[in-house]
Amino acid sequence: HNLPPERQQSLLRGLREQAQSIHQFVNNLLDMARLQSGKVEPNLAWQPIEEVVGAALQQIRNVAEDRAVDVRIAPDLPPLRIDATLMERALWNLLENAVKYSPPGTPIELNICQNGELLEIIVCDRGPGLPENGAEALFGLFQRGRPESNVPGAGIGLAIVKSIADLHRGQLDAEARDGGGSCFRLTLPIGQPPQINFEDEA
Repeated sequence: HNLPPERQQSLLRGLREQAQSIHQFVNNLLDMARLQSGKVEPNLAWQPIEEVVGAALQQIRNVAEDRAVDVRIAPDLPPLRIDATLMERALWNLLENAVKYSPPGTPIELNICQNGELLEIIVCDRGPGLPENGAEALFGLFQRGRPESNVPGAGIGLAIVKSIADLHRGQLDAEARDGGGSCFRLTLPIGQPPQINFEDEA
């Protein structure tokens, strides 16, 4: 009570950020333990990817705050047979990773498009780029691009994304960007969505 209001607000913001960070870390550990157990049975259903994207963007606002996220979703995308909860988690981790490692004031780019029989979810940033030993080094458990980085994290998020991609017979890869930064690409098979005959339902 003896602190000025501005200092109180600053301390409260710091406590909130630390609590969110710990909460996310615990969730990631639990997710990784479940995925590595080999007992996770994805709840697969045909879902529009737009709904998953919307849910992930709503959650990332707590971390991104005023960071701009440039979202580009191609029109008329087919539905995917996915576990919506797991896929939302994968997208959240990709976005959170981009927010953490890119400089303040730089936008995050999210592009979703169809490439033949595949759907691509691409998250790009203007961060430090990929490690010298290649992108695959980032996808292992407790692996970070720069171990000495002062950015908080334990190297779990991308490993979770890779595991979720594997569960969906998909793929995760990354590439450096011209001008600095990197793009992470989550590729998923589209499959054969069911045909709905509305005349039969009438």
